[in-house]
Amino acid sequence: MKHVWKISLGLAGLNLTVALLVMFLKNKLPPVIPLYYGLPQGEQQLVQNAFLVIPSLVACGFSIINGVIANFVKKDFLTNSLLTISFTLSAFAIVSVSKIFFLVGNF
Repeated sequence: MKHVWKISLGLAGLNLTVALLVMFLKNKLPPVIPLYYGLPQGEQQLVQNAFLVIPSLVACGFSIINGVIANFVKKDFLTNSLLTISFTLSAFAIVSVSKIFFLVGNF
């Protein structure tokens, strides 16, 4: 079961790295950015640029929680399912943050 911790902490570390990268490069972003795409178009979608770390931090939290749960579960199917969910959530968070960053960032 050591691979569970390695994968979970690796995903959490990757998400923290993305969050730190956004914090270091937030001066390249405009003051407000579109983050909440599920809301109607307009001002409701906009947030301050510091909020771009939210998807990465949420994915990091879920990776850690799923790693803890997977460590106590004895069924391989459930362990693999939790790790797959963590990986998928991390991938979605990283892709979303990077797309927003490259869409509105000034390089």
